[in-house]
Amino acid sequence: MFAPVGAALIEWEEGVREKSSKETSETFRRELLYSGLTGRTVNITYREYWTGSSRKLVQPVFNQDLKYELGQDGKAVITFKEVRIEVSEATNERIGFLLTHGPAGARVDAKQGKSQTAEQAPANAYPR
Repeated sequence: MFAPVGAALIEWEEGVREKSSKETSETFRRELLYSGLTGRTVNITYREYWTGSSRKLVQPVFNQDLKYELGQDGKAVITFKEVRIEVSEATNERIGFLLTHGPAGARVDAKQGKSQTAEQAPANAYPR
């Protein structure tokens, strides 16, 4: 699986129910975004925000810039929160990776713009 700079590598969300409703009215969303390569350092932005019917705009909660060093072979294993990805290659324009562990409902955006949840994806769904 390859993702261009600025693309969501992985995204997942949790719903929050209001006391008076059985419906999920707000969603707490998390994303890992590829931000490019600096030397041998992979730059990823993690962000959290709320969306939902009771909030008129997306409200950012938290952002964090993450940096991971590539090995001599140009590969790395990145673990952050519930996510583990194996980076097979990275350039300043895109990153190739395999999602090896993620939260339930995690989605990976494919090069063709399709999404697939982590639990639906076969082991070879995101080739290195």
